[in-house]
Amino acid sequence: MTSANGFAPTSASRSPNCRPRRPKGRPRPRPRRNRRIKIASKTRRSALLDEIRSFTYSPTGENRGRDTLAHAEVIKIATDFLLTKPTMQHILVGGYPFLLIDESQDTNGPLMDAFFAVQATHPQAVRTSACWVT
Repeated sequence: MTSANGFAPTSASRSPNCRPRRPKGRPRPRPRRNRRIKIASKTRRSALLDEIRSFTYSPTGENRGRDTLAHAEVIKIATDFLLTKPTMQHILVGGYPFLLIDESQDTNGPLMDAFFAVQATHPQAVRTSACWVT
């Protein structure tokens, strides 16, 4: 682009509203680097799991440290336990006569499937009911 006098404008002669052009294409280094960092972190964490004897979890607090669980991890563990551990199913069915699930459409799909699997395994002990409140 040239100006009226035939010279290319310099940054000093540009209007303050004129922004430099962004490079074309999508920026790749940041997402790639973030993914590598996450993979390395998860790999280190999984290598240390055998050394950890108890975990800490707080849904409202900061869950930092090698012995803490994130909310998503707790949901995955609960789902796995309900599907693979009969003792966990008996604890749920025998210890809790009512299981209220608020806004089930927002509940993790695999966890809801696990609840339905427990219901199918224990049909006499588990009844379902739907209630909508407006």
